[in-house]
This record gives sequence, structure tokens and C-alpha cells, in this order.
Amino acid sequence: MLRPFQLTARPFVRHYALYFDYWNKWDDKQFISPANHKQAIAIHEFRSSRDFEFQHQLHMSTHKGLMDNIQSCHERRMQYLQDSFKDEIQTLKSFHKACQKPTIKILREREKELRKMDIECKELKKQTLRVLSEKMWLEQNFNIRGALEQIVYQFREPEDIRSSKGIQKGLDEIAETGDFIAVRDKVVQERGLERERVIACIHSIYHEVSKHAHGNDGTIVVRAIDFTPNERAALVTFLKLQSTWKNPLVWQEEGLSDEGKERV
Repeated sequence: MLRPFQLTARPFVRHYALYFDYWNKWDDKQFISPANHKQAIAIHEFRSSRDFEFQHQLHMSTHKGLMDNIQSCHERRMQYLQDSFKDEIQTLKSFHKACQKPTIKILREREKELRKMDIECKELKKQTLRVLSEKMWLEQNFNIRGALEQIVYQFREPEDIRSSKGIQKGLDEIAETGDFIAVRDKVVQERGLERERVIACIHSIYHEVSKHAHGNDGTIVVRAIDFTPNERAALVTFLKLQSTWKNPLVWQEEGLSDEGKERV
């Protein structure tokens, strides 16, 4: 009795039908020998190996072609994107340059106008200070008090000063600047005074000069008979500072005569 015995070679699922004759239990004759069985197995393994190698080569060839195709498409796409990007950049540069031309022209004209206005403002401020000096003379205020007022006017705009409190506030602001502090420390050191006492005098100096300022002086005079050493140091600091500005006032410090007596 012959029965088919089927062997399967995976993964390619190809069937080989090998027929073996199994001996019957009741028959003493063996219809297939072990040698034939071994030969059939060898044939099956050879065919499976050959088919596997063929399928592997076919798969690798197909895979390589597919990868080459993908790489080629990718390179073409990248080149297209790069060219498009360059074209877009060039278009934007041209657009920006076209838009920038009128803007630069407007900015240059505006800068020219601002420079002209700055010159006019400086000239107006100069004229304002000259008018204030004339007013000080007419009001019999061309003295140390008027000098402090003009110093504040030079530091701030005249319309910002509403009262005598505004003058003192302006003096306090000037006293906080680095230039003033440098001059003040030098004056204090030269005169051998205490810095804290001079600073204390600064915050009430306008009130003190208002007590002793009467009439016009051809030159602003700081008189020793009218002010204490600390007050004179504060006044001299303000006057020395304004001497470094444009259109400074002419001033001098007057010492004691033989009959005079210094305030303490």
C-alpha cells in the first residue's frame, strides 16, 4: 500500500510529494529502504536551498531597485526645494530693497529736520537765557540769587520752574549729578570743611541767598560777610560747575576786609 508523504519547504510554500511504501504489519517485506528515504530528504533540502537563494537574490534585487528609486526621488525633491527656497529669498530681498528705498529717504529727511530743530532749540535757549539775564537786571536781581536761578534754568526748561520751591528742587537735582559731586568734593577738600555740613547747606541755599541778595552786581559776587564757610562752599560749587557750561556767568568770591567779620 502506497501513501503519499508531503514535505513543505517554507517560507516559499512549495510542496514536494514523496511516496513511501510503508510495510504492512501483516507483511514482512519492507517496500522502502532507509537509503531511499535519506535520498529523498537530501533532494528536498537541495531544492529548498536553491529556491531560497533564488528568492533571496530576487528580493535583494527588487529592494535595491526600490531604494535607488526612493533616493533618486528624494534627491530630486530636495533640489526642487532648494531652488524654490533660493528663488523665494531672492524675491524677498528684491521686495525689501524696493520697500526700503523710500523709507531710508524719509528717515534721512527726518534726521535732517531733527538736527535743524536741535540747532533752533539751542539758539532759542540761548536767547531765553539772555532775556532772563536782562530781566534779572531790570528786577534788581542780577546777584547771587539770580545766578542760582539761571543755573537751574540752564539745567531745566524755564517753564518747568513755577516758584521758589522749583528753584530749590532744581538745585537739589543738580547736586545729585556726578559732575557736581566731583566739584563739591574738591572744594570741600581745598577748604578743609566737613562734607556732610556742606551737603546740608545745599538743601536750603536758595533761602539763604534770598536774605542777602539786593540790587545788581556787575559780576556775581560771593561775599564772605554774607555767608558761612559751608554756604560759600556750596555756592562756589554751583558757580564752578556752571562755568563749564555754555554761556556761563562771570563770578568771583570776595574775602573779608580788615573791618569785616565772617559769618559762622
